[in-house]
Amino acid sequence: MQNDNQGVATAASAVPTVTLQVVGIARGNPGLAGAGIVIVDATGTVREQVARYLGNAGALEAQLQALSLALRYAKPYAPAPLRLVLGNDTAVRQLGGEQPPRHPAVLQTLASIDALEAPFGGVTYHLGRDGELDEATRLANLGIDTRLRPIPSYDRPVPQ
Repeated sequence: MQNDNQGVATAASAVPTVTLQVVGIARGNPGLAGAGIVIVDATGTVREQVARYLGNAGALEAQLQALSLALRYAKPYAPAPLRLVLGNDTAVRQLGGEQPPRHPAVLQTLASIDALEAPFGGVTYHLGRDGELDEATRLANLGIDTRLRPIPSYDRPVPQ
């Protein structure tokens, strides 16, 4: 895992990169939680948009659950390198190794995320800035708002 908060080019950037814009939000801490995911291929084309209700979760838990879902939806793009743009600074720091996680549930979730990242040709983490995650945030809110009647075009089965 590599954290690239400054946007500096990495060795993996020589190969076309798939970008995952991922937001996990919680209305309350804990509260109703949703995931918004936008997958953009190496040509800049949006390939997938997901709005998913996550149940009851805290902010960090929602972000990590959203990331786990995003990696499952991105599986068809392996072995391309991934650029992960996240909406939670704590998640970016923990995934990038800057801040050690302490909670056992977070440690377990991070281990499963590591396994989901394995097929890809490298992963970088970025904190979304200046409207970069507007669509993913809209989708996360949509996931919560439509929790009783999910919209099929945004809430498809999770790939195995």
